[in-house]
Amino acid sequence: MPEFEPRELAYLVETGRIGIPELQREFVWKDSQVVDLADSIYHGYPIGLIILYDLPDELRSKIGAEYWVIDGQQRLMSIALMFYERVRVRQGYRELSIWFNPISEEFTSTDPLKRPSKPGPWVKLSEILQIPDEKTLSAYIEQRPEEERPNLIRLWLSFKRKIPVHVVEKSKTLEELGDIFTRINYAGTRIKGSDVYSTMLAVIAPGQVHELREFTDDLKTRWGLGYEWDLDYSTIIRTFVAFLTDGRVRLASKVLKQAERLKTELEKKRQRLKDIIQDVKRSVEEAINIMKDPALFEIVSSKYLPSEYVIITMAYYYYKRRSLSIRERKGIAFWSMLALNPLIRRYGYGAEWRLQRDLDIIKQGGSYMELIQEIEESQHIGDCRTYIKDYINYGYWNKLLIYTILKARKARDMRAGGSVLRIDDAYIHHIFPVSVLRGIYSEYEINDIGNITLVTHKTNKDIWNKKPAIYLQGVPDDILREHLIPSDPGLWDVRRYRNFIQERKRLLMEAIDEIWGEFVTL
Repeated sequence: MPEFEPRELAYLVETGRIGIPELQREFVWKDSQVVDLADSIYHGYPIGLIILYDLPDELRSKIGAEYWVIDGQQRLMSIALMFYERVRVRQGYRELSIWFNPISEEFTSTDPLKRPSKPGPWVKLSEILQIPDEKTLSAYIEQRPEEERPNLIRLWLSFKRKIPVHVVEKSKTLEELGDIFTRINYAGTRIKGSDVYSTMLAVIAPGQVHELREFTDDLKTRWGLGYEWDLDYSTIIRTFVAFLTDGRVRLASKVLKQAERLKTELEKKRQRLKDIIQDVKRSVEEAINIMKDPALFEIVSSKYLPSEYVIITMAYYYYKRRSLSIRERKGIAFWSMLALNPLIRRYGYGAEWRLQRDLDIIKQGGSYMELIQEIEESQHIGDCRTYIKDYINYGYWNKLLIYTILKARKARDMRAGGSVLRIDDAYIHHIFPVSVLRGIYSEYEINDIGNITLVTHKTNKDIWNKKPAIYLQGVPDDILREHLIPSDPGLWDVRRYRNFIQERKRLLMEAIDEIWGEFVTL
């Protein structure tokens, strides 16, 4: 088995002679993990086998590399960072500097000049690693204080220890390479289904994984500032599999069997893969358009999604219909708000099984009404509307529930001329301030949903700690109605707080009935 010095491996990465195939994920190690690897090499700890694929001549000339890394990408890229402080990644470059303290033998990725709490001698790791030979090292060492020299020598020598590398011979086909990659990863860690799917697609249809990754990256900036759709790549590849297999996202119970079945599907539909990918892109975009529609619930960023599985379901819903009426857009948008809400948490425990159930319903022609019924039946909550109203009656709330109610009513900020609320500038506001109620009512009563609404950050600061009998007088009546705040000034008195929250909860429950009529009833 060949062995390479870290310097040799870093040079092969830096010059592009070791390439990263599509089937590999991005370089994801944190700075701390790179530092830990440097520390392990310094102490002579084993860092594991690296596996490379010796590329056939036709691939070498096509992609300009001699090897593909099959296992050990994170370690290889980290080693290159140690030597060159910069490595090329899919979206540009990753940069990192590491320092070494030759007295304490500590490594850090934080500039010591910015760490007054960490005094002492520091040298850049790359400065030491770039020293080519012992003669040059001796000249360098002579310029350092005597107490630093032993560990600087030890550092340089530790990066001369060779790392075992297994090279897969070039006679192996790309399909065999995909099998090797899947088996290696399955044996080493709990490989995710999305990794298997991506690997098989990269093997059967080179270039298509790259297109899906580019699409995933493009979504982050597609709609401009304030619309940050940073979806996980696994969401996109699962959507692709759902389209490829007409509604299946879990192909088998065991990983290697999943790879085998997906490979069969890919080979059968090889000629249609580009069209399927275009369908995925259009449908995911439409799902996002529905989520962020100002006329609906205006979820402006993926960071407000407790689970991205809703995007897969909505994309498949659009894909099977090819176009949606206004009624269907409203219905599937409201279903998404139910599915995401912590009260229901559709894609929490058993998420993949539930996703499969939802895709089956859509495949069979079911509407958003059937998707809501599936929530009711499979999660044993009975009628969703009654379930939510019961929680309101108990005083329970979460921000997404309140936002859904207010947004469905097109509620504006609680000030004259206020704009319609958006989730990225919606702050929890106690209508009766906590400071006014504390000591009179229990914490449970103070934090009852009847006392909670949403306002913008500026309004929250302006009316914070003010009694409702004072500030509510300046709120227009129509905005009070939008927030379901009782308009009777007699209820704004602290002494009638319990009457206030009971009346407001009654209004909230009435609003649930109205929303159901608007968004759910066909």
